[in-house]
Amino acid sequence: MEPKILLVGKIGPIMKLLQDELNDNYGRNVVGASLPDEVEKIIGSEAIDLVILGAGFDDTARDGLASRITEIDPTLDQFLVPRVGEKSPTKLVDIVNSKAIEWKFMKALGGKPGDQMQHPKT
Repeated sequence: MEPKILLVGKIGPIMKLLQDELNDNYGRNVVGASLPDEVEKIIGSEAIDLVILGAGFDDTARDGLASRITEIDPTLDQFLVPRVGEKSPTKLVDIVNSKAIEWKFMKALGGKPGDQMQHPKT
């Protein structure tokens, strides 16, 4: 089962392009958004498993979005893309793929996707 991922970034057309690329070429279940109203509408109307917030927003905007998402659904896992190295939207492809696989691992191990992964006791 693929997690439904809300990918939030600063530039709407880039989010749409990444959404299409990840869904069509990587088999992911991603919906992209760039505006706070879009984010709220999507979270309110779709069963989102994970939110990934891009690094392109300034601190105030990104922190505000993260706080608003928590207000809407405090159980929703969020990942804030670290601001290290070269900033490029193409890096989000690897991040989304990695986070989708981590989500699947946690589901398989019976944990919550935001939990620290550990080997099950045998």
